[in-house]
Order: sequence, then C-alpha cells, then structure tokens
Amino acid sequence: MVTGMVNPGCCRTHSSDKDKPFFIFIHYWGVHYPYFCPLKYYRRFYDKKILGKSLDVIKNKEVKEFYKKLIRNEKDFSKMIARYDGAIRYVDEQVGRIINALKESKKKDSMIIITSDHGESLVEHDILFDHHGLYDVSVKVPLIIKYKDYRGKIDALVQHIDLMPTLLEMIGIKRDIDFDGYSLVPLIKGKKKRVRDFIFMEEVHLEKKRGIRNERYKLIVAKNEKEGKCLRCGVIHGGLKEFYDLKKDRDEIENIYREGDKRVRDFEKRLDEILKRLNEKSRSLKSRKEKRTKENISEEEIIKQRLKSLGYID
Repeated sequence: MVTGMVNPGCCRTHSSDKDKPFFIFIHYWGVHYPYFCPLKYYRRFYDKKILGKSLDVIKNKEVKEFYKKLIRNEKDFSKMIARYDGAIRYVDEQVGRIINALKESKKKDSMIIITSDHGESLVEHDILFDHHGLYDVSVKVPLIIKYKDYRGKIDALVQHIDLMPTLLEMIGIKRDIDFDGYSLVPLIKGKKKRVRDFIFMEEVHLEKKRGIRNERYKLIVAKNEKEGKCLRCGVIHGGLKEFYDLKKDRDEIENIYREGDKRVRDFEKRLDEILKRLNEKSRSLKSRKEKRTKENISEEEIIKQRLKSLGYID
C-alpha cells in the first residue's frame, strides 16, 4: 500500500517481475484543505470575484482562528476555491503519469480504479472548505473503472460497497459471500438499469446525521440538537430534518420537509427499516465476536478459515 504523491517510476518493474501481479493504492492528499498545488495551477483558476462570504458563519472560536490564518478577507474565499480547482487539476495530471507508466511497462491491461472517499463543500450551506454534511457536494464522488473490454457509462445510484462484488465478477472470481453491495457488471453491460432504488448515507464525526436518497428526493435526519449541531461550525446545518427535491433544487437550498407529507413518511419508513437492519447486523457481529472470544479463537485463525473456505490456502 502506498499513500501520498507517487513517482510513476514505481510502476516500472524489473525483468524478473514483469509477469507478476501487483497491487498499489495511491491516495492524493493535495485536494484536502488547505489545497496544495503548484502556483501555475492556482493562477489558472483564480478570478477576483467577491463571494460575499464571511468566517462569521463559524461559531466555534478555535476553528475560526484556525481559518483566519489563510482567509483574511473576502477575496481569499476565491483564492481558496482556485487552490482547490488547481489541486484537482494537478492530481489529474499525476494520475495521467501513472497510466502512461503502466502502458510503458507493458502493464496496460491492469485494472485501474479512480474514486474518492468524499467531495468538498467550499462555501455551500455555510460549510467552509470541509466535507461534513450529507449534501451532494460531499457525498457524490467520481467512480471510474478501466479494465479490458468493459465499456459503458452508468446512470444509476451506486455506492462504494458495490466495488468489491463488481471487481470480483470482472476478474472471474466466484463468491459465496453475502455482500451488502451489488455487482455493477449488469449495469455496465446494459442488462439492468439499476441495482438499488435508494442509497444510505451517514456521518458521525462532526455531526451525527443519517439520510437516504433516490433519484429524485433526499431525506437527512438528526435525532436531536446535540447530535445535529456541528462541532466545527457550532450550528445546525439545514435543520434537524431536511427534505430536498433534487430535480427542482439540485443545490439543496430549499428544505421542503413537512411533517405528515406522504413522500416524507415513505422516506422516513425506509430509513427506519435500513437502520433496524444495520442494528441487527451489528448485534449479530458483536455476538459472534463474543463467542469467538469465549472459544479463544484468534483473529489470525479466523482469517485462515476464511481464506481456506475461498480456496486460497489448503
């Protein structure tokens, strides 16, 4: 596993290793605040627009002082956004270098996956240069898979948990594992239009909120003010209960939550069902772990048993 900026030369192999399979994980941190990028990339995206934003939306004094080190006036908001765009452009070029290195090293048939763990709220919803909030600017991320003759663009709701079953099917490994996710291969091949009707979202770091969305609507819920209040900003973003029509309001500006609305009731019911299922699974896993502890079975032995059941070891 490799994290950080990687020299594409790492993809070149010695002659004795050229036929050996390999795995490399690369995580670029430049697109995290304060968005590092070479000056020429920043200049490419900077304009002098005044966004009319202020650090006063941040109620946490310590956090506000931290931001003041880089944001001293209204123009600095545009500068930060330019740095973010520049950092993305820079990372894009680095990914290109790695792909070119793979081609040069005769590894052009390697599977390449490009995705992100989150997006970024730059000034939307008064969330400044961070990724809390279950709004689309944070939860909607790119997913690109390049492998052999797979071609196609998916226009459906997918989640990161779909990656594992998808990749296993692509490389021809049959499985008897009960995944939470679904293989996207039927979507790629045009055999299905969707694998799910809803996606589930959750955050528990700076605020504790849960949500679901389909192609049209999104529901975001916090149980109470304590869980809904953002520890960084010192406010409740959007309210304790939020409901958005993503077709009419793609930026999630107008909260149309109304108690008793049939659409809201249907979403709340579906969210309760998902949470109940997750809680049951959590209790089951806890019970199994407690049983293994009593039986004095180590984690190493459990891994060996799983590998054996999959046929990887005798």
